[in-house]
Amino acid sequence: MLDGRQMMKQMLDLNKTTLTKAWETTRLFQEQAEKVTNIMLDQTSWIPKEKKKEFGDCVSIFKDGLREWENSVNENFDTLGDFMEASMATATSVSNEAEKSSPAPIKTTKPESKKK
Repeated sequence: MLDGRQMMKQMLDLNKTTLTKAWETTRLFQEQAEKVTNIMLDQTSWIPKEKKKEFGDCVSIFKDGLREWENSVNENFDTLGDFMEASMATATSVSNEAEKSSPAPIKTTKPESKKK
């Protein structure tokens, strides 16, 4: 049966995997939207070059923000994972120490029943 720490570690791994997949999906959509918009901007002569540059700046700000957010979340997941591993190791060593120091179980015998 799973104890609470193992269950928490599985939940942590699930959340980290979910966020990783969400980043990959967001990145894919962003790259495709950027490609389509760049094609559109290249084909339009009525949009000033300054505005095209501003679009490029917005895209780079978005990419930097996503990268910083991803790094921050990954660092926090790693910190939480390290904490969970340390907690599990401490709990295991405490459990092992308790088993070593506990007295031997008392053996009980059933009284023999008298046959009639």
